Order: sequence, then structure tokens, then C-alpha cells
Amino acid sequence: MRSLRSCLILAPRSTADDPLSPALDVSDEERSTLLQQWSSAGASASLLQQLERDLPASKPGHRWGFITALLQDIYAWGIEDSPADPIAWPEGVERVALFFWSVLRFHTSTPFLCCKFGSTEIIQAFARRCAVKGGTIALQRKVQAIGKRKQGQARDSEGPLLTVSTEHGEEIQCNMAVVVPVSAARGASGSNRLIRFVGIRRDPLRYRAPAESDRSATEHALFVVRFKENCTCTEGSSIPNALYIWQISSTAGVCPPGYYLVYAEADFQAASRQNGAPLESITTELTSLRRALTCALRCLVSDDASPKENDAAFLGQVFAAYAFYDAPVPPSSIRVHTRTDSEQVTAPYSYGRTDDIVRATREILLHILEDNPAQRQALNTFFGSPSQ
Repeated sequence: MRSLRSCLILAPRSTADDPLSPALDVSDEERSTLLQQWSSAGASASLLQQLERDLPASKPGHRWGFITALLQDIYAWGIEDSPADPIAWPEGVERVALFFWSVLRFHTSTPFLCCKFGSTEIIQAFARRCAVKGGTIALQRKVQAIGKRKQGQARDSEGPLLTVSTEHGEEIQCNMAVVVPVSAARGASGSNRLIRFVGIRRDPLRYRAPAESDRSATEHALFVVRFKENCTCTEGSSIPNALYIWQISSTAGVCPPGYYLVYAEADFQAASRQNGAPLESITTELTSLRRALTCALRCLVSDDASPKENDAAFLGQVFAAYAFYDAPVPPSSIRVHTRTDSEQVTAPYSYGRTDDIVRATREILLHILEDNPAQRQALNTFFGSPSQ
């Protein structure tokens, strides 16, 4: 399979029936129009090959740097607050940029959106859905200009808000453009350890703000958690710079209907480097992530999770099954914890294969479904049989 460098992503807009979810069930005509906006190359494989050949070298003096992503629909990336109002754009851009940067800084020499699972799992669900339902993926482009809709033009909720002009003379229309300066990308190198978490739950996470009623997050939601200095919630362990929690529903093709996949990641080496402390052991960092994640999740789950529970009991109450692991240098396996802990399963995990993260998720779900033949058969239909 081809390895791609940093990518652009253009997702179709939401539908009127479900404005909070990316509408990737586009018609052949709409999909063809999207492809024509990028290139006359035709098929997506030819398009990617052409863009890879034409990818220009970095040139100084450009105001905007590289595009990280172009989004026709901001909810394609699970941002909770709609940026329909231009005043909300800066916050929306910052939140998306934080997410992209959190991924890119660990993978400066590897694909950002590649043709395999395991390198950047947090965005593979979108890539898979985009590939199956329709959408456009292209390599990074240098931006010449970003223009807003012409003043006086009628505001159409279904029309694009921005026009992005690239160095190749392309004009791409979208509702949101996320631009990461070259300097930020260069400063992102140096990390080589990333601690991750994946869990399965029935109900979506919720955002609980003080003096506000409970507000359900969208099915695809991103939570960026930043901890204060000397935070007591992770006392006795290192505190990550930020904790990224990504919630993906079954509509993204990562789990059967009725479940949500929750993914979390944190960079502990950057935190240790800033504090002048030596790099901690994997065991210590896994414990630190568990404490930080538990602290954050207490604000994102319903009242049935008692704050008096210890970390392990709390996670067992929130998730039907979960696993911790380190990356990008992966262990030979990840250990899956079920709610009852009646049996431990070691799920294969390797960056060298394309299906290991899928198989790991499948192993987790097999424990949840237990001995229900109909559901197990549905799981085989969804993921393919174990022999495939």
C-alpha cells in the first residue's frame, strides 16, 4: 500500500436531518464534483499519485504555511460547537488545530493519513468512512490565499464560506480551513513515546459545565483536557501537557451499532522534557495516563459513576472493556480488560500489519457480546471472520 505524507481532507456537508454528523452518503454526482474541484486526474489513486509528484518544496515568505485539513463540515472531525457564526471560527480553528498538532507531532516522519491502521488510529475511522461513503483525500498543499464569501452575497447554510487558493492554482471551497504554520510543524519533532487508551462503552460521553445543564456531545466528539500546574488529580505521577479524548460512534465503522469507541492519548515525554525530569518507565506513564483519564472522565460521564470509586473500579464502571498501550514503538500485544475481569485477552498489535487495531477492537467486542450467537455472527459480518 502507498504511504502518504501529511494530507488534506474534504468532507461533504451535513444533511438537514442530521446536522451534527458528517453526511458521507453522497451521490455519485456529488462525489464526482468533489473530485473535479481538486484535479482532473480522475480516479482517487491517480489523483494521489499526481499530487505526490507535484508536491512543491517549502518556500519562505508564504503567509499561511501548509494546510493541515480542509473541512466542508466541521463535524466530520467531531468538534462539538458549530462554527456557523464567523465569530466562533477562531475557537473552532484552534480546537481542530490542537487535535491535528497532537497527532502530527508524534508522526513527523510517518503518514498522517495512511493506508493502514495502527499508525494514527484516532483518525482512521474518518478515513475509512470517507473511503467507503465518499470523500476526497489529497496531499498537503501550500496556501496562497484564503478568502471569505464576498460581502453582500446571500448567506446559504449549504454553501461554502471560504475559498482557499493553493500554489497550484486550485480554488477549493469549504466551510473551514485549518492551517498549520511550517514553524509549528518543525517544532513538533522529537517525541518518541505516546501513551494511548481505547475503550468501548454504550453511552456517549457528556460535557458537564458548572451552572449549566448536562449537554450531550455529538456522536463524534473531541475533548482537549489541560491540567493546571501542581494538579492534585494526578498527584504522585507526571502530568501530561494535554490529554486528547476522542469519541467515535458506530457510524464511523469502528464498532457495531449501539457502541461508542473512546480513544485517548497523552505525550509524557514532552512533559518530562519541559520539567527537566528523566523519561519515566512505561509502567509509570501508563499509571499517570490512567489517573489523568479518570480525572477527566469524571466530568464527562453521567451521575451513575461515583467519584469515590478508585481508578480501576471507575474505568470498569464506565467502560465495558478497555486497553492501555504505548506507541509509536508498539508492544507485541495489548492486554484487554473486561468489566468482570473474568478473563484476560492478549490482542495482537503491530504497526507492520494493516488490520491489527481492527482485530484488537474485535477482541474487545467479543468479550462484550459473550455467547450471543446472533451478535457474534453480526460481528463477523462487520469485521470479517477471524481467518480473513
